[in-house]
Amino acid sequence: MKPTIANKQPKPDFVIRLVGPGIRPWEVPFRKLARTLQAVQRLLDPTDEPDDEIVTAEMGEDTECPEAASLTLIGIRNTSAAYRVASSDRDYALRILSDTGKSIAHPTTHDWPSNTLSAISDLSEIARSCGCSIEFREMDQKRPFGAVLAKIGPDTYNEIEGSAFVTGLTSVMGVVERVGGAGDMRCGIRLQEQPRRMVFCNVASTELVRRLGACIYRDVVVSGEATWIRRSWRLKSMNITGFEEPKDGSVIAALKKIRDAGGNAWDEVTDPEARIAEMRGR
Repeated sequence: MKPTIANKQPKPDFVIRLVGPGIRPWEVPFRKLARTLQAVQRLLDPTDEPDDEIVTAEMGEDTECPEAASLTLIGIRNTSAAYRVASSDRDYALRILSDTGKSIAHPTTHDWPSNTLSAISDLSEIARSCGCSIEFREMDQKRPFGAVLAKIGPDTYNEIEGSAFVTGLTSVMGVVERVGGAGDMRCGIRLQEQPRRMVFCNVASTELVRRLGACIYRDVVVSGEATWIRRSWRLKSMNITGFEEPKDGSVIAALKKIRDAGGNAWDEVTDPEARIAEMRGR
């Protein structure tokens, strides 16, 4: 079946506007504009699991994510670097952008999805490199620009990072799926608690990398400093400083060794045996 081709140009739903001294549409490098549009599309993606995309990109593979609202660039204005955008789902796109703006204003009360944090990180970096801020405005037929839905500046990601993440020592169980990549001191762990996600991890030493490589596709209990997304408590990243491979199904014994080695986050678990039984049953 041939795809349907729309002969009529859609009406723009919102504007992406780069605002700064002397900024004009033709002065924004195409690569930075492309990164901006990709970050906005990622912001509107329904998935909360961009970690696999990040990991496989680091490992040299290409992936694609589903799109809830496909965006189309349909025009520019000769003012600031303003780009009119049409969405396949206008209400959804405007709601996500508006919610993002509210979340930036009140970061401690929001559940931060991974795709939102990733997009804001990219947009903040682009704003910093261009010396501008990036506005998202609803279209207004009576004025050049409508109300601001969200605004991201050079420091926005840094400002919300402390509210979005929690860092501490911990031990987690997962499957080693990738070791190595662009740098040698890294690996990918598929968590038993979150089997659809693979967490990108740094590794403290080449000896640990070598030992983890020998455990590829096997269960391990890794320990080290981890970063979680606040409120949802989803593991974002980890710096692995040690690990144990469970032997003969003895997860409790392996976790005891990790705890003795300094993984003291388990001291805060009220019922470790019940927690371990839950992990084994997944």
